[in-house]
Amino acid sequence: ELTQSFLGETLDRIEIVFMEFLSVGRQRLANRIMLPIVTETPDNIGECKPYLFEPDVTTIFDEVLPLSVLASLQESICQNRASEQAARVLAMQSANDNAKKLREELQLEYNKLRQQSITNELLDILGGKVEG
Repeated sequence: ELTQSFLGETLDRIEIVFMEFLSVGRQRLANRIMLPIVTETPDNIGECKPYLFEPDVTTIFDEVLPLSVLASLQESICQNRASEQAARVLAMQSANDNAKKLREELQLEYNKLRQQSITNELLDILGGKVEG
């Protein structure tokens, strides 16, 4: 559909913006121009060699262009999904680390209160009442 819109001159350019996956901890915003396809020419024209295409160039172009656009779109979607999953993993790891830290702090507070309660009970038994 995108290719047809471009070839029908409804669109003059097709560009996709996505998150590029670099590593689990690193993603970056990227964009890719899907159409028009820009061909690069060598600096030295004398190095160009003539090629014969079978079938003709137009037939090859008509077959390859939709496949190229589809492959580029699929790669961008995969990169974006991998980046999203990596960001989720990092967020869950951070939440897990924070929960462990909070648990340790609460455990320490609980132990202090428990120790104070036991001390108060012992003082009560020995005859001295401590107001807390």
